[in-house]
Amino acid sequence: MTLKSRYKKFLKLSRLASVTIREFGFSYFINAAYLQLKREKLAIFSPDPDFPRKEQPYSQVKAYHEWLRIHQIHAFEEKEFEEELSKFSKLPTIAVILQVTERNKDQLKESLKSIISQPYRNLKVYLHSSDEDIRDASELMSSTKSSISHQILITSNDLNQLCMSINEDYMMFMTSGDLLTKNALYLIIKSLNSTNENYDIIYSDEDQLSENRRINPFFKPDWSPDLFLSYDYISNFYLVNSKIFIQSGGFNDKLLETNHYDLLLRLTEITDKICHIPTVLISCEKRIRSATIYEKEVLEVLSRTLKRRNLEGIPKKGKIENTFKIDLTLKNEPKVSIIIPTKDNFDLLQRCIKTLKIKTSYKNYEIIIIDNNSSNKETLSYLTSLPHNIIRYQHPFNFSKMNNLVASKLSTDYLLFLNDDTAILEPEWLTEMVKICQQKGIGIVGAKLVFSNNMIQHAGMVILPSGAGFHPLQGVNGNNPGYFGSLNTVRNCSSVTGACLLIKKEVFDMIGGFDNNFDLYYGDTDLCLKTIERGYRVVYTPYARILHEGSSKIKEHSTRFYTVENHYHFVKKWPMVKKGDPFYNPNLTWDYKIDIS
Repeated sequence: MTLKSRYKKFLKLSRLASVTIREFGFSYFINAAYLQLKREKLAIFSPDPDFPRKEQPYSQVKAYHEWLRIHQIHAFEEKEFEEELSKFSKLPTIAVILQVTERNKDQLKESLKSIISQPYRNLKVYLHSSDEDIRDASELMSSTKSSISHQILITSNDLNQLCMSINEDYMMFMTSGDLLTKNALYLIIKSLNSTNENYDIIYSDEDQLSENRRINPFFKPDWSPDLFLSYDYISNFYLVNSKIFIQSGGFNDKLLETNHYDLLLRLTEITDKICHIPTVLISCEKRIRSATIYEKEVLEVLSRTLKRRNLEGIPKKGKIENTFKIDLTLKNEPKVSIIIPTKDNFDLLQRCIKTLKIKTSYKNYEIIIIDNNSSNKETLSYLTSLPHNIIRYQHPFNFSKMNNLVASKLSTDYLLFLNDDTAILEPEWLTEMVKICQQKGIGIVGAKLVFSNNMIQHAGMVILPSGAGFHPLQGVNGNNPGYFGSLNTVRNCSSVTGACLLIKKEVFDMIGGFDNNFDLYYGDTDLCLKTIERGYRVVYTPYARILHEGSSKIKEHSTRFYTVENHYHFVKKWPMVKKGDPFYNPNLTWDYKIDIS
C-alpha cells in the first residue's frame, strides 16, 4: 500500500475523530477508538488477511477470579444502607422460597446464611421440604439478630399451595446449596428502581460452586425468547411477580425436573416485562438430575408450549446435550426470491448456482443475479447461458442500492440475500430458515456460515458499544458448541450477516429496505436493527449451514473492512448501540472472553 493511500486514510480517520468527539463526546470517542484499535491494531494500514487471526487461549478460570476481585461489593453498614434505600421509591416485599431436597439438605444452613446476611430486610423466607430434619435450620435464623421473617413448611406436595397463598410482591426461588452473593438483593432492588417499568420476571447471571470455589460463570443475554426454546438458560433462580404467578396457574406438580422451565415458558406468554441483571447474583451447586427424565419432560413441556402458542411442530433433541430444537412444520412452501450480487466472479458464482440447484431440497424459489459491471468474457458468457433473471446494475458498487432495486420489483413472500462466494452444504438449509421465519414475530433469519476449512465465519453478529460489528468465535472449529451452546442453538441476535439473510418481504417493504447510505458495510446490521425497532425478532439458526469464502471479491470494492464513512453514519443513526448489545453480556469482551479491563 502506498504512502499516499495511507495518508488519505489518516485524514479520514482524523475527520471522523473530530466529528465523533463533537457529536458524541470525548469519553465515547476514547472508548470507541480503544475497542476498534484493540480489534484492528495496525491492520487499518494493512491489506486484509485471508483468515482472521486467532488469539492465544486465556485461562477463563484465572480471568473470572480477577473479575470477582474487580467487581466485589463492600458490605453496607446499616446506616449507609438506609441512606441508599431512601433513594428508592420501590421497596417490594420478597418471599424467598428455598427448596430443599434429600441430596442437598446438608447445604441448607449455608444457603440460609447467605440470605440472612443480605442488608435488604423486606422479605420472608419459606423452606419447602419433605424432611423433618430441616426444622433444625430454623434455629439458625432464630439465633440471629435478623429482622427477616421465616416460615418452615414441611411438605412434599404443596409447593403450589404455598406459592398461591403468598402475600409478598415477589417470589424468589432458590435451591438449598445456592448462595446469594453479597448485596444480591440490593442489586435487584436497585435494578427495579432504575426504570419506570414494573418488571414481572427478574433473572441474573450465575456461577457454580466447586469445593468452595466459584467457577464456570454464565454471563447470560437479555431476554431471548428463541434461545429459551432451545434450552432453559434462566434456570432455577429468578423472581416473579406474585400476581402473575397466580395468573399463570403456578407449577405443574406432575413434573419432577422441569417445573421451573415449564412455569417460565407459561409466564413469558403472559408478560414481556422481563429484566435481566447482568451480573452474578448467585452461586449454584451443580444440578444433579436424571438425564432421561429431564429430556423426556422437556420434550413434553415444549410440546405443550407449541400447542398453547398455536405452532405446528415437533420438539427434538438439539445438536448438543441439554439443548433442543423446535422442528416447525413448513406451511405451503412459500415463494423465496434468492438475490445474488456479483461482478467478474465466474468460478465462485458458478459453484454457488450449481450447489443451489443440486443441494437445495426446497422447491419454490427463484434466482435473481445482479451483475455489477462484469467485463470478464467467461463471466459474461456464463451469465448469458443461465435461465435465471439477470439484472444489469451499471453503476458504482452499492450493496444496498442494487438489492433495493431488485427487491422493489419482486412479488414474493421472502427475500434471501446471498453472496456469490457461498456454497450450499446441506439440502434442508432453506427449509430450516423459512420454517423459522414464517413464525409470527420473526422478521429475519441468518445462517451458520463456515470457511472452506470448516472454521466458523458467522454465527450471528454482535454490535459493540463503539458501533463496530463483529462475528463472535470466528475462526473456531465449526463443530465447537460455542459459549454455552451459542454456535449450535437457535437464538436471538441484534444482527446477522447479509451474506445469507432471509427476510419476510412484507417486513422488508415496511422498513424501507436497505439504507442506501451503506454502500458496502453496515447495511445488513442497519436492516436488522430497523426490523427489531418495528417489533420483529432476528434469529440465528445453526441448522442452515453454508460455506462462505469470506467476501473474497467484495474486498476489491473497498480499501478497508472497516470503512470510516459507513461507520460514522451507522453510529449517528443508531446512538443506542452505545448501551451495548442486549444479546451479548456486557461482562464479556472479544469472543466471549471475560472482561477484566
